[in-house]
Amino acid sequence: MNRTHNLLASLPEIPFTRVLTAAGIVLLVTLVLHGVFANATRCKREVLFHRGPFAVLVYVAFGMITAILAFTAFGSILMNGKMEHQALLLHVMAAGAFTAIMVAFAYVWNPAYGRSSEAAQDSTEKTSNGWWVARWSLWLVLLMSLGVAASMVFGMLPLFDSQQMNMAIVFHRYCGLMLVIGLVVHLYAITIQRLGWR
Repeated sequence: MNRTHNLLASLPEIPFTRVLTAAGIVLLVTLVLHGVFANATRCKREVLFHRGPFAVLVYVAFGMITAILAFTAFGSILMNGKMEHQALLLHVMAAGAFTAIMVAFAYVWNPAYGRSSEAAQDSTEKTSNGWWVARWSLWLVLLMSLGVAASMVFGMLPLFDSQQMNMAIVFHRYCGLMLVIGLVVHLYAITIQRLGWR
């Protein structure tokens, strides 16, 4: 563990506000450019598999809770340089709801869900997760959700010293950032699929 900490300490320290700003700009530019490209090269495809209203409700709930967590964390860091007071309280409250809805989200929006039919197996691009962007961004969301939840839960236990706690906080922060990026990309991907462009 000390070796890992020394390795991390030797890396150049980049303020997280710069990371947030750069990630937001790159994500926005990438999605806009791809949207233009997808529109120009669109090929209408029928969406074979549709999720039910419960899945949509779970997705909306997961997205709203993630947005609250992102705003209270990243918004506070961008505006104040740290998370404190009401933002921290709301973040902790929303974290419990996130852990609960994450289980339902992982079950209903499993990337393999809905690909069991013969038609879906013969033509995976017609399923809701057929496009590789939708499929892999969803895997990213699920994996980063586990990382966020695990670092939160284990951080509450008397297992880490001060250095390890700082590493857990950094891990939690970057997992959260990757989770938000993955969710935005997945929402974009399923929108493109609903339009029949991919």
